[in-house]
Amino acid sequence: MSYARPYRWQIAGMLTMILVTAGLSLLTSLILRDLIDRTLAARNLPRLIALALALLVIPTLTGALDVWQRRLNALVGEGVIYNLRVALVAHL
Repeated sequence: MSYARPYRWQIAGMLTMILVTAGLSLLTSLILRDLIDRTLAARNLPRLIALALALLVIPTLTGALDVWQRRLNALVGEGVIYNLRVALVAHL
């Protein structure tokens, strides 16, 4: 854990992004439920347009968060490996 300590904020950011991405996937299901149960039944065109736009924005946002999360994951992983190698060489 001492090798990962310098990356604690990046790790916290990754965990936060995982939670946000999971929440966005749940939000998609809730939007679809509302779309089918209420909006289509009431023939509410403005709400239909808003929900359709939300269904387009959510995957875009999820994709952007996924790219950012992968960058942080690579940064932390490579940084910890680098620190381990430096410690090993210093020990030798």
